[in-house]
Amino acid sequence: MKKITAYLLVLVLTPLTIGAQDLEIDTEFGVNGTFRHELLDSQAQTGLLILNGDALLIYAQSRASNSSIYENIIIKIFNDGTIDSSFADNGVLTLPDYPGNFSVKTQNSNSFLVRFDSTSSSSNTNQSVLKYTNTGQPDINFASNGELLIPGNGSSSSNLIILNDESFLVSDTDEIYKFDVNGNPDLTYGTNGVVNVSLNRFLDITENNSFFTLSSTGINKKDVNGNPILSFDGNGTFNFPVDFQSDYTGILTQNNTILCLNIGGPSNNLYKMNTDGVLDMNFNNQGSVDLNNNDQTLIQFFDITLFNGLFFIMGDTTTPEPFLISYNSSGELVQINGNDSYVETSIDDLFYDNITGTENALYANGISFENDTNNLVIVKYSQPSLSTENTLTNSTAINYSNPVKNKLILNTNKALEKIEIYNLNGSLITSVNKTNTIDTQNLSSGVYIMRAYPKGNPSVVRKIIKQ
Repeated sequence: MKKITAYLLVLVLTPLTIGAQDLEIDTEFGVNGTFRHELLDSQAQTGLLILNGDALLIYAQSRASNSSIYENIIIKIFNDGTIDSSFADNGVLTLPDYPGNFSVKTQNSNSFLVRFDSTSSSSNTNQSVLKYTNTGQPDINFASNGELLIPGNGSSSSNLIILNDESFLVSDTDEIYKFDVNGNPDLTYGTNGVVNVSLNRFLDITENNSFFTLSSTGINKKDVNGNPILSFDGNGTFNFPVDFQSDYTGILTQNNTILCLNIGGPSNNLYKMNTDGVLDMNFNNQGSVDLNNNDQTLIQFFDITLFNGLFFIMGDTTTPEPFLISYNSSGELVQINGNDSYVETSIDDLFYDNITGTENALYANGISFENDTNNLVIVKYSQPSLSTENTLTNSTAINYSNPVKNKLILNTNKALEKIEIYNLNGSLITSVNKTNTIDTQNLSSGVYIMRAYPKGNPSVVRKIIKQ
């Protein structure tokens, strides 16, 4: 097995990728690890937005099969899965009953925007943008009494993107509209606040307000006026190497890396490139991963996120049941709980729409059908721990070789009061005092939890592998 050296650095904890990732439902979240809210019908769309402080906004649209009325709601919960009753009406914000799709975006630390297709027509879909405070109250100073109406050519590719100064762009089939933070048209933008340009779905923005759009054939990079940035792959467009019509989703990571996931067509691929449109050839030695090579039971891929330094991908199996798979930054498959994929079998009739990674948790949102009830469901996953602190918030620096054989030696800038080793069930296996070395020769091969106690500092918890 390849030797890996782990580092616990000052103030920031970077989890160790050791060729395996342990994941479990966090049973302290909500009820046995899930939050549920009853919906009108299982034919619903759901979404999730993380607010400052790890509070969550969950949104859903549903309609009873015998009704033409849509229920559009946003629920605010804390990161322990309890509802924030101070938000809107006892934690639930009821939106207008518009029939089209909607999305929610954070505008700043105090407010968020909701974009709707407010009418449903194959040829002409109007759009609506509403602004609410983080307490679920409409901002009546935004646009006209809290709502911005945009007539025109909205479509399934219509979207909203927030710029760095909190102004925002709204797109439809062939136009971009720009508005200031309060929903007033920016008349200096294009012609009376409108730029004519053919667009697909917004992906994300960069520091200078350039943005990326996704289509079935590639990624485009444009400036804020919708003009192509020709330095991106030489002509403003990165064309996907695989020649077929499909759909894509993607994320722009904090280190200016674009990850793009093919979610349709005869094959499924994950691409990694920089913001100049250059494939990372260190990623699986070719800039992409063929996801179907690993497990033919994984047939649909829906979403991608970052968690614990890994790329997590969510989809459905042939059963169907939701699954998670993960890859490291080199494009190597990282096992979850000792398997190539994690299939969620503990919740019946569950279908995930999205996954969202935070610093400490992985959230999956979707729909379940249980006991003749349709539910919006949020499931929280985390790494197994000892039910105590497992993040580093002090100035202790420790490094060690991993995997270990007969001895674990910790090199540290602090004297150690104690070292403990636990199994994955949280049972103490062995411990030593006043030393930086602990005997591991009698441990069976496998994964363990090590806790070190630096003098005068909080304890440090990490996983180790015993060969």
